[in-house]
Amino acid sequence: MAEWNAQTLGARAYQITEAEKQNLRWEAEQFRLGHGWQRWDCPNTFGSPVFEDTLRVLAAQVTENYRAMRTWGNSATSSPWDTEGYWIRSSRARGSDNLQLEVDWEHLQRPGPRPAYVHEEEARELLAFHPADYKPTAVAEALYRNYMPLLAYIGGKPAAFTSKDHNFHTGETAEKQLILINNSRLEVTADCEWSFDTPHPISGTAKVTVPPGDQKRLLLKLELPADLAPRQYSVQATVNFGNSETQRDCFAIDIHPRPADLQTVGKIAVFDPRARQGNCSMGMGVHWERVDTNVDVAKYEMLIIGKGALNLQNAAPNLQAVRNGLKVVIFEQTGEVLEKRFGFRIAEYGLRWVFKRVSDHPILTGMGDEHLRNWRGTSTTLPPRLSYELSSQFSGSPTVQWAGLPVTRVWRRGNRGNVASALIEKPACGDFPARA
Repeated sequence: MAEWNAQTLGARAYQITEAEKQNLRWEAEQFRLGHGWQRWDCPNTFGSPVFEDTLRVLAAQVTENYRAMRTWGNSATSSPWDTEGYWIRSSRARGSDNLQLEVDWEHLQRPGPRPAYVHEEEARELLAFHPADYKPTAVAEALYRNYMPLLAYIGGKPAAFTSKDHNFHTGETAEKQLILINNSRLEVTADCEWSFDTPHPISGTAKVTVPPGDQKRLLLKLELPADLAPRQYSVQATVNFGNSETQRDCFAIDIHPRPADLQTVGKIAVFDPRARQGNCSMGMGVHWERVDTNVDVAKYEMLIIGKGALNLQNAAPNLQAVRNGLKVVIFEQTGEVLEKRFGFRIAEYGLRWVFKRVSDHPILTGMGDEHLRNWRGTSTTLPPRLSYELSSQFSGSPTVQWAGLPVTRVWRRGNRGNVASALIEKPACGDFPARA
């Protein structure tokens, strides 16, 4: 669970809880006794409310996925067996597990049925659980917020409502939408308010009528002044549906100063057959020379190998000069190159959240964990759709080859917002410090 939770929570997911310690001790005892077990035999099974971090991750997934599905027009996205564990049932405090019924012992042996008459309301009061007997977990609260007939939230720009662009430079324009969804059977009229808490706040109001089974989207266009102080700001929205139901949402916007031109020392060579990195470097004031595979890199202080510059067949410059002080910067390469040419174990997941590993490293100056998530645009290291085969070995699940082994993978539906696409597993030996 820690590895799964870490994609959302970072390093804190690896802090072992008391429930996990109990499971580990129980498993160790089963090993000692030579007993096997199933995962549901553990004292604390997956989905148990004692694993609060897992519930937080599930709540985040419910929020993001249910909003997207409903905005796409799919109003039914859950099943009872998926959600029944999201409420914690209190210990029984009302009555007992059995209803006390009078038994006619004198006539019990006579033929025919012997009905026992009860008052249904009294029986239900004694035996049945009531809504007040259940405590909602974080996942249940997310369901209450995002799975009721009416929904209002702050979505992405009109071109991509699922986008979560939040890193902007001063002087840019950020676009969001206030999305209202009506899955009830009645027309609703909503009073909407929104604001952007800059020193000179941007705000607006609107009255919107949403027919049953329909939705409305209000464009929030946020002009970011050139002199806006770099920090985090918040877009906040309040929607009153007129039936005593009010929903609120907020979205954080991170403002960064425009980067200054880089000051470079020494000669820089760029090996970039696909002409990607060089164009980017020119825009940052970096002076460089484009080179091919036959270059004598010893004449340079630094060699930059551009994004996607390598494949499994093409040649690359000789890097022997690294031993004499040459610095080499390799930008993103495909998972195939990292695995089959460089020999790394990799994972092609397309993470939208990553975390700093060395928080005080100079390369991460001015960056927090909040800046390393949901980047703008669409990554291009991986294709937008997963290439897979349906395997009978895994009951028809999508299967890919990983490190020479067939493994199952979930589908990939686009790369919008990706921060890291082909991830390198840190080798067990050698000096491979991860920065983020």
